[in-house]
Amino acid sequence: NYKIIADEAKLIDFIDWLPELLDDEFFYVSLLSRKKYDSTKQLKADKGQLKRFTSRKNFLIEKLRQLECKEGTFKHDGINVTNETMVAYITVNPRSNRRAAIQMLKDMADAVGDWNEKCPSIEKIALSCIQKAGGSKHYIDFDFDGIELDSIIDKIKDAVNLDAVTVIKTRGGLHVLIKVEAVENKYRKSFYPKILAIEGCDQANRDSLLPIVGCYQGGFVPHFIDLKEYM
Repeated sequence: NYKIIADEAKLIDFIDWLPELLDDEFFYVSLLSRKKYDSTKQLKADKGQLKRFTSRKNFLIEKLRQLECKEGTFKHDGINVTNETMVAYITVNPRSNRRAAIQMLKDMADAVGDWNEKCPSIEKIALSCIQKAGGSKHYIDFDFDGIELDSIIDKIKDAVNLDAVTVIKTRGGLHVLIKVEAVENKYRKSFYPKILAIEGCDQANRDSLLPIVGCYQGGFVPHFIDLKEYM
């Protein structure tokens, strides 16, 4: 079978860290195959969509386990997807049911208007609306490629109070997540451009997909970096 969950203890810590949801909110999860992790060089798409779904915190482990089906079940462009290429991602800022429903009404109306030209996928429209329907904004995610924390930690500490920072080590580098509500007043107007300007910062996003801690990312297991030693 495919193996999605690598370290359940790390995954539980990650779920505990995720923000609490409002009544109409949920997390969006996407299982992708990544061409750059494919040692066979057969995959054509950089990010092949294999499965996507929504979940609240208490069901996330159960839903991830459901992905651990028989190898060969997942295919992209007719090619069997191997475990080494698979990554489970999540939006750490939740999605809004209400906003998704409003957007779906508009997109469904457009789809019905074009029905004679092509038969729309109602499921695809719904999931795309959900992915775009941002809810509460808790974190800004700064993505650093090929960077080690020791080389940038002093600049991060200069830009923002460290107790507002979470760092996740991924296969390709680091995700530095800033909890906006925890940023001290003296840093509020300046932290964003300062961190974005640090060498190696690829992008900053409130709605980016983050590899799930404790699950495999192309054979690597993303994990939190303990910042206590840097305090």
